[in-house]
Amino acid sequence: EGDMWMIAPYSSRGTQSYIAISLGGRDNDCWYVDTDGPKVLAAIADVSSHFNINPRKIYLGGYSSGGDMTYRVGLQNASLFAGLLVENSDPFKDTGVTQEELIASASWKINIAHLAHLSDDAYPIEDVRAGLDTLTANGFPVTRIEKVGSHYDPDNGSSGTDYDLIHFLLPFLDAGWESPRSP
Repeated sequence: EGDMWMIAPYSSRGTQSYIAISLGGRDNDCWYVDTDGPKVLAAIADVSSHFNINPRKIYLGGYSSGGDMTYRVGLQNASLFAGLLVENSDPFKDTGVTQEELIASASWKINIAHLAHLSDDAYPIEDVRAGLDTLTANGFPVTRIEKVGSHYDPDNGSSGTDYDLIHFLLPFLDAGWESPRSP
């Protein structure tokens, strides 16, 4: 529930160009990619059955273990998504599959925007850079955003974990990315 306030900020909710959903069930806990991934797909299918959603403009995003799940679900079901938006995570750590398997499972070179904080002790920047380099070397269009900060930093005006999500990742929702899937 708390994530909803970040992905659909109250101040811009009236003019935002998207419908946002946030899954519950792991509040103050980490996501489990093997069991929680199907919940993501079911939630998207449910919302899509009730609203007029352009199936070529569905994005998947996540922070920390939610980013682990975003990479796993997003690459294994790439045809369903226009892009992946990830903060403070790693493309391959804790996805439950190998780099090779995850890359090979993607049906297209999906768009990725990845925001990393330079002093994140949960996802060290050297490992994140190596993972993003691997995606880039395999043809994925990766936008890499690096900011000063740790795994979680409270907002303080013009920086912080939530601030960075709102100001550096959410704008990609209007980047014009589309999945190759037919509507």
